Amino acid sequence: MKMLRTTFLLLLAVSGALAQLPPTGLRHHFLFNNAANLELATIGNNLVRGNLTGATPTFTAVAGPVAGNGAVEIGTGSFYRLNMDFDPNGPVGATRVNRFTLVIDYYLPVPNVWYTFHASDNDGNPMHSDWDSFINTQGKVGLFRTGYSQYSTPALEWHRLVIAADLGTSYKYYLDGQLAQNGGPDSVDRRLSLPSLNGANQLMLFGDNDGDDAPIRIAELGVYDRALTAEEIWTMGGYGHAISYGPPVGNWMFDDASNLLLATAGRNLTLVGTHTAVPGPSPANGAARIPVGSHYIAHHDMVKNGGGNLVNEYSLVVDFKIPALGSWYTFLQTDTANASDGELFINPSGKIGVGLTGYSDSAVVAGEWYRLVLACNLGDSVGIYLDGKQIRVGGAQVVDGRLAIQPRVGANKVILFGDNDGDDGVIDIANVTFYNRVLTKTEITNLGGFAHIPPTTEVTGAKKAVYFDGTDTDNKYARITKSNSDFDFGNGNFTIETWVKPDFNFASDPALVSDKNWASGSNPGWVISVRPFANDWRFNMADTGRVSCNAYGPKINDGNWHYLAVIAREDSGVKLITDDSVSAWQTSGGSFFQVGNINTSMPVCIAQDGTEHYSDGPPTPAIVDELRIWKGVAIDPQALLAWQSRDINATHPNWSTLVGYWKFNEVSGDTLYDGSPRGHHAKLFGSPRRLVSFAALGDSIVQTLTGIATIWGGDSASTSGAVTATGDFPYPTMFAPLAPLPGQVDHLLTSLDNPFAVFAHNNLANATTNGVPAGVQARVRRVWYFDVTETAVSGASMTFDLSDLGGSGNAGDTTNYVLLKAATIAGPFAVTSARVTVSGDRITFSGFSLSQGYYTVGSRNLTTSPLGGLIIVSVKDVASLPMVYQLADNYPNPFNPVTTVKYQLPVDNFVTLKVYDIVGREVATLVNGFEKAGYKTVAINASNLASGVYFYRLIANGVDGSRFEKSKKMIVLK
Repeated sequence: MKMLRTTFLLLLAVSGALAQLPPTGLRHHFLFNNAANLELATIGNNLVRGNLTGATPTFTAVAGPVAGNGAVEIGTGSFYRLNMDFDPNGPVGATRVNRFTLVIDYYLPVPNVWYTFHASDNDGNPMHSDWDSFINTQGKVGLFRTGYSQYSTPALEWHRLVIAADLGTSYKYYLDGQLAQNGGPDSVDRRLSLPSLNGANQLMLFGDNDGDDAPIRIAELGVYDRALTAEEIWTMGGYGHAISYGPPVGNWMFDDASNLLLATAGRNLTLVGTHTAVPGPSPANGAARIPVGSHYIAHHDMVKNGGGNLVNEYSLVVDFKIPALGSWYTFLQTDTANASDGELFINPSGKIGVGLTGYSDSAVVAGEWYRLVLACNLGDSVGIYLDGKQIRVGGAQVVDGRLAIQPRVGANKVILFGDNDGDDGVIDIANVTFYNRVLTKTEITNLGGFAHIPPTTEVTGAKKAVYFDGTDTDNKYARITKSNSDFDFGNGNFTIETWVKPDFNFASDPALVSDKNWASGSNPGWVISVRPFANDWRFNMADTGRVSCNAYGPKINDGNWHYLAVIAREDSGVKLITDDSVSAWQTSGGSFFQVGNINTSMPVCIAQDGTEHYSDGPPTPAIVDELRIWKGVAIDPQALLAWQSRDINATHPNWSTLVGYWKFNEVSGDTLYDGSPRGHHAKLFGSPRRLVSFAALGDSIVQTLTGIATIWGGDSASTSGAVTATGDFPYPTMFAPLAPLPGQVDHLLTSLDNPFAVFAHNNLANATTNGVPAGVQARVRRVWYFDVTETAVSGASMTFDLSDLGGSGNAGDTTNYVLLKAATIAGPFAVTSARVTVSGDRITFSGFSLSQGYYTVGSRNLTTSPLGGLIIVSVKDVASLPMVYQLADNYPNPFNPVTTVKYQLPVDNFVTLKVYDIVGREVATLVNGFEKAGYKTVAINASNLASGVYFYRLIANGVDGSRFEKSKKMIVLK
């Protein structure tokens, strides 16, 4: 063992300082301290020098890792031979050495070149073939056959490499005591085995057959006739490097109900409290339910990294489901005593984060599975992802701060799903994975997540919208004629806002709103366009001298409503708002500041450019609801967001600069009235279709609600507006049949036997709605209030007529609709268990208990419901085709080597079906092309895959604009 100074030992605490090599099985050992004899062994046979024909033998004594330690530098074309004298080992009948360990302390004098460690199957002939362990030009350790490490060795630093082989079971590379690459089991007596005493009996070291052996320095070499254990290798230590590892360092799948703590990578979990096995995301997946006050302890074995004394660089993946909103749920607790708040939560609103990172804008839905990724690079960035998409940027945070984890040299544990004061609600967990590195965004995207039913949405609406069908032969658009200078922005400030729901796919990038000839971006004027081929939207403007600039927003042609805003400020650039996401100032590389007067004489058009006949393609196919144009002001984003869901009136701080405000609420006709004081009414062309709008305007509370305008009751079937209620409603004969009974409600409720129900459509009567968003006012109009005397009515039913609600066309699939109920008219509305039937445009809910409250119909998917404004076209009914998308569990599972995957497509699709490993790396493409609708079967052959957990992921993009994406887990067990 080399003598190390105490100061050096302190530097190596990351993985344990260099320690004595374990003696058992150590057959050969070299320290290279004797400059006069660099082949001298401290144990076993001396080394023998060798070199390739024509190469000059180069073996130079150099300084070792610390003062007093020597080393040897072996030049290109030179190598050592070692007569090992090992008997064959491994499985019964093996003829070569299949169990061995090499320990090598090495130093790379220069970067970006190849280095070689040993040859295994050359049988003493250095020119026979490539050697068998390398460092490639990226500094990664390994071999093509086994794969290369995630970690890259820097030049000019000492490292300890351990290659531990138990062929047929494992072949692993370790650096500084930590697993760097798992090469899999490989094969007995094949390339990676060593020649035995009965064969060539020679191990060759630090050379290569074709020059991939740059000069390398070696300070210690040990050769064992057995595979050292991971714990022995850790105890030997190294030179203080934190070794990033590609696959997980810890993984728990909860599939074994008899042992929920079982690890598929790393150590088993420790349970504090209780847990229960429950079903996971699919029949093949299990899960664990952890109650309040219970948690897991994970002994993760990660070393300190990220420039601190704790684990500052790591990624945590969790597949979870919560039973309900309204409670706190905890993912991570870095305080090993669990004496303080946790570090990552779901708050009662369903949003994910913690105080120091902030919480996500989006919220989870109770009862659905999600895949969470926390990617921590403390001191640089923290990212929170859900189902492959980033939901929160948590800032740099502090190295060794609250999110840092106690390392292996230390407590070596972290608490999962626990909290100190009860903020750890009951949660189901189907997967927990730790990486000792920060996953890339591509890796996180490839990890994917779970498909979700679109959140149940109340049938509230924002009154009316207009659908401009750009694929129709008629030119459907709206024109706002410029009668004065209100729309002449010159080179000054302006702001434009709109609500829009574009179709999924269409050609080119037509104008959504524009006053320019959009055949060229250099033509004067401005335009907002939607670009499905680029997955974004764009704002363009240019002056009369053809100087132009562009700003870009995210994808919006996804079948959902989006709020868009353009803020142009002459001294800063263009800022875009998409929903509630605000961009930075964009200047198009400085071009913005060169743009001069952008005025044109063309009209402002909606779903067309200023020419009213866009030359490069059809008009924009989109539903539009509300357009606001402000002149001379770049409105602050927070003010826009505060008013995005509210009717604009004189109380708005920028009211005097509003030059156009079109609400699209007219029931018929070809005029869109301007709600600003300027009177710039728009005219419709081509008869675009008016629809009920379901733009996702913000929720709010009606300030007061003091009465019901009209009440029906007592009849076995009563109708109020668009809803008909039926059920067994006993009533006294003296009141039969009961017509509207204003003024007699109190008498009925106090004198009649139960059950008895009265209900009414509210119509906003006696409700104060000043400042309340239009969407909330519309919901109030579509809510029916029921009052029941003492006992709920069982076996009730309610039928909603979509035509009277403002929808049109057939109601479609029953799975689209739910019955919603709330205690107050402001909500929140919850799903009521009921049977759903559809007949034409009427939806009936039956078999539920009718009790006091507010009821409305809800649509699960506004993109496929006529209430969502979708144009209904005739579709040939093909009974043999599936009605919905589906991806089935593979069978058998686990499997070796072949399994079968089935899926179904309701329409023709472009389909990709790919297989990923647990890190998210693509390992196989099964389908990549156009497929007709129908039932599909694909075989997966895993002959070339190692044992482990994999995911297969189906993405289908239908010709009707639909999209389906789902992932499933499978296990290869060899």
